[in-house]
Amino acid sequence: MRHIAYETIGILLLVAAVAFFYFSVGLLSDGDHFAGLLVVFVGFSLIRAGLEMTKLSIIERRDSD
Repeated sequence: MRHIAYETIGILLLVAAVAFFYFSVGLLSDGDHFAGLLVVFVGFSLIRAGLEMTKLSIIERRDSD
């Protein structure tokens, strides 16, 4: 049952990463390069966290069978 929670959190983190990349494009186009790059790094961190959560979901599902 925990694999459903891990999978949901992982998907939400990936969606949040896409939103951060969208906001970073706006910041970069406005000329605020430092803030845009910081937001890009946060987006990459969220992608990494989301992938780790989905990996945990796969491991939990495999162990529960």
